[in-house]
Amino acid sequence: MGNKLLWVGGIHGVGKTSVLEAIISKNSQNIKKIYLGQLFWDTAISIGKQWMQLSEEGNLLEVENVVTRELLRQADQHNLIIDSHFCVYIGKKLLPGFHYTNLLKIIGRNKRRGLINLIADPHTIAQRRVRSTKKHPNYPIFSDVGKITKEMEESNMYFEYFRKAFPQENSIVIDTSSESVRTLKRKIMEVYN
Repeated sequence: MGNKLLWVGGIHGVGKTSVLEAIISKNSQNIKKIYLGQLFWDTAISIGKQWMQLSEEGNLLEVENVVTRELLRQADQHNLIIDSHFCVYIGKKLLPGFHYTNLLKIIGRNKRRGLINLIADPHTIAQRRVRSTKKHPNYPIFSDVGKITKEMEESNMYFEYFRKAFPQENSIVIDTSSESVRTLKRKIMEVYN
């Protein structure tokens, strides 16, 4: 039987890392955070795949199946918070952040689960991105408000795809535009607990 599982997604700049790191710093004995993008990257490299090869569905599913097994293993041993994106571009191809059948495998093992979509005003995201020191060599980060708005629309569309796998009462949207990290932590932990 799995432990608690919280899947948190949103585009670059909504505040996922800041809020989740604050949660983990206070709960490191009880919760393990997995950055899904890094797990995908490391897994792809370990089985000899390059990032751009993942745009081919067979390659992507090969990597994702290994990632799924690792997430299942981790979920059996720990309470998890998964830091992810609901969709990702590989080359020019927009793909779901996780395939539905693998998503069902993971959340099906965890009876206490939640899904959170972090959003923010595109202008706020643009400001955060300009200040950010994060660089993503395989994923360009735009600070153009029009492009950010499009990214948000795509992410929200794929959030609905994820939402079909989660109980509706444990699936929420939180706007990070004007909330303090403390308030965001409290809202996320309400879903988590």
